[in-house]
Amino acid sequence: NTQIDSSGLGLVGKITLSYNKGMKKIDIIGAYLAPRPGINPGPLTIWARLTSYLAKSTQKLSPRAYTERVVERWMAGAAEAGRQVFVCGDLNGVLETKCSQRDIRPWVNSLNLTSPHMTFLRPEVEYHTFFRKDKGISRIDHVLHTPLPADQSVVEVGMDNDVSFVHYFDHRPIWIGIHIAHVHAVTTKPPPALA
Repeated sequence: NTQIDSSGLGLVGKITLSYNKGMKKIDIIGAYLAPRPGINPGPLTIWARLTSYLAKSTQKLSPRAYTERVVERWMAGAAEAGRQVFVCGDLNGVLETKCSQRDIRPWVNSLNLTSPHMTFLRPEVEYHTFFRKDKGISRIDHVLHTPLPADQSVVEVGMDNDVSFVHYFDHRPIWIGIHIAHVHAVTTKPPPALA
């Protein structure tokens, strides 16, 4: 089951996964929460395109508020249905003080989300997810989750800062690993050896 936000820009998307023979479900919401543009934004920026979409709709929201509202609405639906939720992506905000970036802690806390990266990785390692050339600037990319049910646990938290990313992209991939009790990989017999 998949869904995307109504703007057609692909800013928020959702996939629902099921396990335990379909009895339990997890919603994974990927979101790009656009930052406020600079002084002279071009007409093709995400902010400008989303502003144009919102001006034609009945939703009188800023682009940022619109994407946040979509995430909030989908999370409310998941909670009503008893589904676990993960929210991940470039949220263009930080979960810490003493930073010039947008502080998204009030929004994250209002949704009862937790950041395994800030809980487990940040105390151990100085990491960044957004770079200017090879200099780490901030931690604006996140993988967050609602409280984990008893059958789930975080078993891995990571961020890849390979030097090769400098040439391709200003963000770095981050991930978490979740163990779900009583769920096992499907195994098959190896194919017969060729003569």
